[in-house]
Amino acid sequence: MNQVYFGKPGPGNTKQTLELAGQRARELGIRTIIVATTSGATALEAAKLLPNFNIVAVTHSTGFSAKAAK
Repeated sequence: MNQVYFGKPGPGNTKQTLELAGQRARELGIRTIIVATTSGATALEAAKLLPNFNIVAVTHSTGFSAKAAK
């Protein structure tokens, strides 16, 4: 198994991350991939790039006040 390091964080890494996850899932016989997403964009990208997998999208809860947000 290889490691990949990105030069900076951000959505520009999503496609390669999903492709690598799909490759590894195929190697291990995994059929379901869970992705974290706030807006749904990552889940949509996963569905496009990984059509033969079950994609489960999880997000964070909403309703935090700006004062309490960290």
